[in-house]
Amino acid sequence: MKICKRCDAEFPSWVKIDGKRRNLGNRSYCLECSPWGKHNTKTLTKDQGFKSDGCRNCGEATDGTHRSGWCKPCASRYDRERWVLKKILAVQYKGGECKKCGYNKHYSIMHFHHLDPSTKDYTWNKLRQKSWDDIKAELDKCSLLCSRCHGETHIEDHIYAALDLDGKTLEEIVAEGEFIFEHKPLKKIMAESLEKRLMVCPQCEKEFASKRCGGSYCSPDCSQLAQHRADRPSAEELQKMIDEMSWVAIGRKYKVSDNAIRKWARQYGLIE
Repeated sequence: MKICKRCDAEFPSWVKIDGKRRNLGNRSYCLECSPWGKHNTKTLTKDQGFKSDGCRNCGEATDGTHRSGWCKPCASRYDRERWVLKKILAVQYKGGECKKCGYNKHYSIMHFHHLDPSTKDYTWNKLRQKSWDDIKAELDKCSLLCSRCHGETHIEDHIYAALDLDGKTLEEIVAEGEFIFEHKPLKKIMAESLEKRLMVCPQCEKEFASKRCGGSYCSPDCSQLAQHRADRPSAEELQKMIDEMSWVAIGRKYKVSDNAIRKWARQYGLIE
């Protein structure tokens, strides 16, 4: 008989598991402390081991192979909460507000901008897994900025920083042409989009600004109305028929269903 190094209980060198005879001669722990098939490769002490009776946090059934008895959802939740708390502490450590615009509403919008990129050792996703002393050492190299100010700070790294496009409309960009290269196909598309922007809806005959090239109707309602094959009555005519006839009778007159008549009435605002 062998002696378990954790609970000091005796256990046999051979045991039958799932109908098969298994050799336990090389094991240091009994099947209670280290269940069969859990692939335990670490040293167990007197007060630790695999938990076979469920997650120690929520009590749900678990194989106990994660975090010494924690189920995976609980362990993941613990990590997420710990990372959120570290982010909040880091934001507070750096003053709690954007150094440029003063934004201070939500911690998730705040970024840590390295004043000297050559000294950057970790991104936040890696840094949040370090100790608090390591986090403070890295934060001392940074200034606290909101996401918008952080993006504007790095805009100098991009080629379009040389183009003075700030606050200009599409018409002004096309007219001034502050580009080194021709980009003829793109400029042609931009010019065409300006011409197509102001349109007249063929259904209601109202002028509207098209949000995309090729948009023919001012609204989905007008687009749907234009696709109907049946000739619709006006709102006044439909209201008069509703007062005098049933839905089925009106639908029979226009060769559509009674539900189609109800949809017409809703689109005209005659019913809710």
